[in-house]
Amino acid sequence: MHERPKVAYVIFASNSITGFVQDDQGYVWISTAAGLCKYNGAAYRVFTCAGDSLSLNDDNIIKMFMDSDGDIWVANQAGFAVWSHDHFRTPEHSTFNLIYSFAQLIDNEVIISDRNSISRIDKETLKEKSHFIDPHLVSPTCLAVKETNEIWTRVDMNNPREIYVLNSELSLVDKITCPIEVEGMCHIQDRNLIMLYGDAGAVFYRVDTHRPIESPQWCKDILSVKGASISFVTSYSNGDLLVGVVGRKPLRIDTVSEHVTESTCKVVVDGESVYTCYVDKDDNIWISSDTQPNFKFAPSRTYCSTMVDEISSLKSKFVLTVSVDSNGFGWMRTMNDLASYDAISGKISYHEKGSFGEFCIDSKDRLWVMGYDTNVSRY
Repeated sequence: MHERPKVAYVIFASNSITGFVQDDQGYVWISTAAGLCKYNGAAYRVFTCAGDSLSLNDDNIIKMFMDSDGDIWVANQAGFAVWSHDHFRTPEHSTFNLIYSFAQLIDNEVIISDRNSISRIDKETLKEKSHFIDPHLVSPTCLAVKETNEIWTRVDMNNPREIYVLNSELSLVDKITCPIEVEGMCHIQDRNLIMLYGDAGAVFYRVDTHRPIESPQWCKDILSVKGASISFVTSYSNGDLLVGVVGRKPLRIDTVSEHVTESTCKVVVDGESVYTCYVDKDDNIWISSDTQPNFKFAPSRTYCSTMVDEISSLKSKFVLTVSVDSNGFGWMRTMNDLASYDAISGKISYHEKGSFGEFCIDSKDRLWVMGYDTNVSRY
């Protein structure tokens, strides 16, 4: 899917975006604090709680996860729900107390962590098969490592140095004390490494031995700049990493060659925001933060197209004025048309016929158009 999201025209019920996933059909799902949105390349369908057994059980979505079958799991104030075969499924009895993460090792199970436990959930019945409880668990988060069939767990969000390694049966295999406070974890599959990162830097561990190794040169280089710290890490489809470094635009890291380049995302990462970032199957980047409304979309490549065929649909073919808004839409004026052109989809996304004078786009992406009757209209 290569269409640019028309973010200038979308108003979410909530500015709090908590996740992105892309399904096998190319639809991008966006979880928010006021429901679940499905983007089809041109429009959004919003799912909210309707009070029946097949709908979402609560609108306030905290986490989202897509399993190996393409089913979408969402965590909310009511526990969790699973979107499968065009409707939501919910457990008959939910005892989960604010879910913090989902993970998966085995095809027919999903791992869920809540405030003080980690559980194996049968995907068919949505019932708990077993759980791990430890007095030190406080809002743990989990990372699945399929190569070794293990779950790496940050034990305590208030003391985020302790890491537990569990096997597929949720039995404790190892305990690790990290030298830094861990805010995030990432599995670097090409190198068989686990990356633990936070404000104080990053530490790398071997997947097979659970032992630390020297940091790769690319990580040393990006953290050598004064004030630099890692805000988020996520993966591309080919195994490259997208790394958000405070004070810079996100970087793309080839973990094999250790080549570092700027990604296509132009958002400068700040140290105050919490970011939700996702790279889809076409390497397009979707990013939001808790301090900014809506989200930003960065296509994986520069799109070039001709307007000739589309301009032929306008009443007048002679373009007088062209301007581009901050979302990449080209606005054009003829003697008898006002239109917006999406270069990615190659289509006219807005068209109004009439007599129009000069126009401008202000700093808030508002379009101001002067009419020949001296009236000024705002769009």
